[in-house]
Amino acid sequence: ERLLIERSRSALARGDATEAIAALQRHAVVYRNGQLAEERDALLVQALVSATRYDDARVRARLFRTSFPRSLFAGVVEAALRRIPAEARTSD
Repeated sequence: ERLLIERSRSALARGDATEAIAALQRHAVVYRNGQLAEERDALLVQALVSATRYDDARVRARLFRTSFPRSLFAGVVEAALRRIPAEARTSD
């Protein structure tokens, strides 16, 4: 489980959002309710923003907030959303 999360982190660090998303999607299939699901979902928002998939990122962020209202990763999700260019922003 950790390997897929680390693969996605590494891909994001290299600027490869597509690979990060693929690893996170694989994690969601194999470990749907895994111990790292919260971290996975926060990383997915980051990866979607990096891939300029802003609408998808906003949808995932809303789901994240609902699923994990007291998450330690909430700041990560909000920081990712703030990286969306102003012209592409809507009210979240």
